Amino acid sequence: MLEAVRELRRRGHAKDDDGRIEYTAVAGLYAPRAERVLTVLCIVGQFGSSLGYFAFICTSVQPFVASMISRPQTFAIIAAIEAPLILLRDTSHPAFEAAMAFGNVAVGLALCTVLWGTVVAPSEAYPHPPINELKIVDPGGIGLLFGVTLIMFSCHLESVSIEADMASRDQFDRVLNLTFWSLFVVYIGFGLAVYASLGEATGRVHANPSDASSAWMDATIMQNLDDGAFVIAVKLLMSLNLVMMMPITLLPASRAMEQMIGAGTPATQALARLAMIVSLAVAAALLPGFEMIVGLTGALGGVTCFTLPVLCYAHFCGDRLPTWQLAAAYGVAAFGVVGTLWSFVQQLT
Repeated sequence: MLEAVRELRRRGHAKDDDGRIEYTAVAGLYAPRAERVLTVLCIVGQFGSSLGYFAFICTSVQPFVASMISRPQTFAIIAAIEAPLILLRDTSHPAFEAAMAFGNVAVGLALCTVLWGTVVAPSEAYPHPPINELKIVDPGGIGLLFGVTLIMFSCHLESVSIEADMASRDQFDRVLNLTFWSLFVVYIGFGLAVYASLGEATGRVHANPSDASSAWMDATIMQNLDDGAFVIAVKLLMSLNLVMMMPITLLPASRAMEQMIGAGTPATQALARLAMIVSLAVAAALLPGFEMIVGLTGALGGVTCFTLPVLCYAHFCGDRLPTWQLAAAYGVAAFGVVGTLWSFVQQLT
């Protein structure tokens, strides 16, 4: 997608002197007749990602405040905190920089806490399972996989905006490659270590905690830990991190929505963004939980996250690509289409 953006800059398609070309603009140049539909899909994907943030925060915080604050009130408080942050318009704003710095600390602390509580010193509630309980492949999780991909990276939208906002764009590729390779190593290692320790209890809890034979219920990984004071503090820090990061996640969708509805003045743009936050809080309160939200997001986002970026890349840069790269691009595109259809049918059934 970034190569497609750069190619379009060379062709003179940038709309301003800064050379900004958003993801939805690239998609519109690739398929002009479908531009509005693609924009809506992109907004829905980012909307769903933020819904997942709302649900994760509520799941983490609600058990500690249930006696004082109801679930709908929790969502209302999150929306009230988000309201001033969503009005920020540039990823280089000091508030965003502070949020990303804080997020690195919070995520690192959460990873270390989960590893300690599940691998190094697992509790009696989640003992190491027999190896015959471990599933190597579970195709039922493709929708959830797509949803997590959209929430954790959303690289097709956010990286384009961040690259456009950087003071030194020539440094972006180095930063991006270092970041993603580091994430790949850390997350794959983390996932394998935790799953080898928890097995079917990874991201799940027994419906009846006192009965180990009761059915599994989906949960967030943080719920696999005993709630000591330190674990509670980590959950609250992770929740605060998501609150601060959500405006960054929503920034591309906000820009796309403003362009689609013709919000050209600061006042109308602010109203549109505030309406988005309110609608997120209402939708999160109505939907059942984090896993359902993530699964639905993934079911609707495979095309915009996997298929469309590589089709744009092949279309705008294909004349200088070797055959194997074009084949790989179309393979990823096919994976996005098939995975989207598969996961959507799963969510409906």
